[in-house]
Amino acid sequence: MMKNKYILLLFFALSVSTIHAQNSENSDDEAARTWSDKTGKFKVKAKLLSNAEGKIKLLKEDGLVITVPIDRLSEADQKFLNEKDNPFSGGEPLKNDMTEMDRKTEKGETAASASLSKDANVLELPSDGKELFVDSVDEAGILPADPLPYELKPVEFVRSLEKTDAYCRTSFPMLANPKEPSFLVSIHRVGNAASQESFGKIFLVNKAETQPNAVLDIDQSIALLDHHIESGRTLAALGVDSPSSRGGDLVLFDKMVSGAPKLIARWHCPGWDKRGFKPKYEFARLLSESKALVRVDNMIYLWDLVQGKLIFKIKPKYSGGKIQVSCNGRYLVIPDRKTCMFIGLQEGKVLGTIPSNGKLVPEIHFSPDGKQIAMVAGNEFSVWDFTKGASRASVNLGHPNGKFVGWMGNNRLLTQLNGLIDVDLRISLWGYSLPSNNQSLTMSTHVATIQRSTRLTTLICIPIPHAPAKTAIEKLVANNSGFLVVTPDSNVALEINAPNSIDKPEIRKKLEEAIDETGWTLKPSADVIVKIDIEQGERQKMFFRSSGFMFGAAEEVTMRPFKVQTQIQKNGKTIWERPRENMIPGVIFLKRGQKLREVLKTYEKGNPSYFDRFNLPPRIVRPDIADKLGKSYISDNVWKELTR
Repeated sequence: MMKNKYILLLFFALSVSTIHAQNSENSDDEAARTWSDKTGKFKVKAKLLSNAEGKIKLLKEDGLVITVPIDRLSEADQKFLNEKDNPFSGGEPLKNDMTEMDRKTEKGETAASASLSKDANVLELPSDGKELFVDSVDEAGILPADPLPYELKPVEFVRSLEKTDAYCRTSFPMLANPKEPSFLVSIHRVGNAASQESFGKIFLVNKAETQPNAVLDIDQSIALLDHHIESGRTLAALGVDSPSSRGGDLVLFDKMVSGAPKLIARWHCPGWDKRGFKPKYEFARLLSESKALVRVDNMIYLWDLVQGKLIFKIKPKYSGGKIQVSCNGRYLVIPDRKTCMFIGLQEGKVLGTIPSNGKLVPEIHFSPDGKQIAMVAGNEFSVWDFTKGASRASVNLGHPNGKFVGWMGNNRLLTQLNGLIDVDLRISLWGYSLPSNNQSLTMSTHVATIQRSTRLTTLICIPIPHAPAKTAIEKLVANNSGFLVVTPDSNVALEINAPNSIDKPEIRKKLEEAIDETGWTLKPSADVIVKIDIEQGERQKMFFRSSGFMFGAAEEVTMRPFKVQTQIQKNGKTIWERPRENMIPGVIFLKRGQKLREVLKTYEKGNPSYFDRFNLPPRIVRPDIADKLGKSYISDNVWKELTR
């Protein structure tokens, strides 16, 4: 049977190409010269192959062909091209008799016909095959650890990538070499950008190089999905439809970190041609040089991207949970409100569940030692040691955690709002404000994060805890015998002060439930008092306009929302407080026959449902110590402390 021969048309920009110049009849006719870009930072010695459609093709001394837009060349090079009677003008793009993909196909190494050209003939990955069902399973019991296969050696550094604007999108920093360390970061512009310059780039960034290296530069949007350190393979989405981040083909590269990436495979994902919203890559992880676990919308697939085979697929019961894979790719965990389900990726079977908090679907991350999984949701966090089949901690911090960034070592967690959390002490040690896009990677003692401004995209590798926080935390830990004034086993009294119009018995019932959930014991004579003061706030004038088929006239309403002041006092001194005001929603839905004023009255009364999710801190640090525990944010690429 004759084998198909495929043509790779790779539109790589400066310094990148995966096609070796073979059988080029004219390459020796042109003497090599040194070319440079407008900035003068980049130079290359190469022979001119062709000059057409505003671009030139150059043959470098290492045998690689690059395509460079003429407007990016120096004035001297542009003048050289204008004055030269170029025999290569109007030439056809360079083609090979046999591409790298042909050779792999001939050896039976791949079934994928792929190129980076926009009109490439690309096949769709299979979606029919073995399915793992995740309905009802037993507890997981004791499972082996799955630690990181390498040692992290993070260092502090800052590297600017390139100018940015509103059309710019970036990936997470992905660890390329844990010893330097170095990172891969993709930057691409959305399809309606006014300028197509630098449309899709992948940078290699480290401390050793003062300038980041653009290891890939193409004329399509490309978003990094994962990098497999051991094999050197890189997974990305080509042609993502930003800003929706939907669509795009899965592309697998080899030797991306070397600066000479080779395309191994390209595939359409299932549903790529459906109308309306294109499929979205919610999660992707390379497990080996060929196997990739990819979540496309609400379906999880394990594919062999080299052979183009489906190994198995899973449909989670709950679509909102963010899945996670263990450090060395042994386990997949799917979170739900009540449980987190472990799936053995090597065995291809469900291993069992561990308990979750039962209220919200948690965000999850594995510890670097591969023994623990942390679950963060709302005000709570819990840690399960699956090598012992037992809980290590389950804590309500009394304050929202926000996004769960990851582990800092094996004993601390980093969250968006509660900052650095100590699992053993069960308290927040220091607040750290990271970029809201949450494009951050935790690495034991440092965090790598993408900082974007109106002018520049920057990768920052920065320590946590930094020097001032480290000093304060060391003093706290040294005094751990008495730094808490309230603990989960404390006795507390409850005092409610409210107008007669408030339904105090119902509110007391809600607050007693909150106190019991915190772990405290109600005792009228306790020296710790939970004090609730409810009063009506300032009179407000509000305007509501009815909507429907026709907008009606605005209706003016005057009302006084209620305020709640919560204080925790010990021996008459306030050790914790939180003021709140009942907020009036911007949209109010009226039932048939209801009047607007009647509905708004419920917001003046102190509705007991307000206390349904009333959270109290089970642990309170001594005020003199708490004053030394602060919060920091990134300014000028370093940590700055917030003033109180």
